[in-house]
Amino acid sequence: MATTDGLTDLADAGAMIGPLKISVVIPCRNMGAYVGAAIDSVFAQTYAAHEVIVIDDKSEDSTLQVLESFGRRITVLKGPGRGSSVARNLGILAATGDHIAFLDADDLWLPHKLERQAKLLSAECGFVFSDWYRSDSPDKPGAPILLGYSMVCEGTVFSNLLRENFVSTPTVLVRKELLAHTGIFKPELIGGQDFDLWLRLAKWTQFGWAREALVFMRKHDGNITGSRQYPYYRARVWGELLREHSQEAPSDRAYIKWRYGKSLYDAGRHAVRLMDVPMARQHFALAWKAGHSRALVTFWYMLARMPYCVLNCLLQTKRSVARRLSARQAA
Repeated sequence: MATTDGLTDLADAGAMIGPLKISVVIPCRNMGAYVGAAIDSVFAQTYAAHEVIVIDDKSEDSTLQVLESFGRRITVLKGPGRGSSVARNLGILAATGDHIAFLDADDLWLPHKLERQAKLLSAECGFVFSDWYRSDSPDKPGAPILLGYSMVCEGTVFSNLLRENFVSTPTVLVRKELLAHTGIFKPELIGGQDFDLWLRLAKWTQFGWAREALVFMRKHDGNITGSRQYPYYRARVWGELLREHSQEAPSDRAYIKWRYGKSLYDAGRHAVRLMDVPMARQHFALAWKAGHSRALVTFWYMLARMPYCVLNCLLQTKRSVARRLSARQAA
């Protein structure tokens, strides 16, 4: 396992003596409209945090003015503008607590979040997550998200987590010492760097599950999963997981290989829909090499090799047929 320079070597993981010193790490870029409420939700906790570290990742809005209003109650670090992974890593390395809790600048913690999770930590369990709400308004949070997940579990979670990522970053409380063994977020990964880290941590510690929604996550246009680039990011993550976990049980290795091939195939189809022919061909070629559904890959690869005008006509026809079918079903 990789080690990480700069992480403090803490006492033995089983020495859970005295109150926890929880460092809260909040990456922030152009979130002036939300970050104040996020920080307020930390100070409203029934279990007080040891420190709040906000990494301003080259914001160009009112973020700095909002952060300055908190004075010395928070620590503000300057990020290089390279994204949330690098920002969170800066916060982790600067943290003086023995546990790390992550919060995104546009999300909120419910008041008992840290208290509920702290009770689940033990010598064997150094990682605790919870359920969460997700909507465009905290006044209408909707139903807890994990109600729709089938493989969520606690304890030894690697195989289940691999097949269904049921851990959301703002719900996490983790013993900092563990990160010295697993490493921290990989900056080269986007839109799946948290999933990669959770899987590495799952090989070192048991996971605890606070079975209630303790976080509110805002749904808005800036979310990474809505990005046009997200299918490409996802394919890269599965490629990294295939490399990282090559020594796992045969069933897990086979699943990772299948997901890698499928993510390449899906990224190729996404590129076709965007009329990005070079990107489509690249991903279909990699999907073929990965051995994913070669008949389908061949069909879509040949489709991507058609002249632009023909491909555009076919896509327009497909969309028109889909609209008519949808209208007919609605009627």
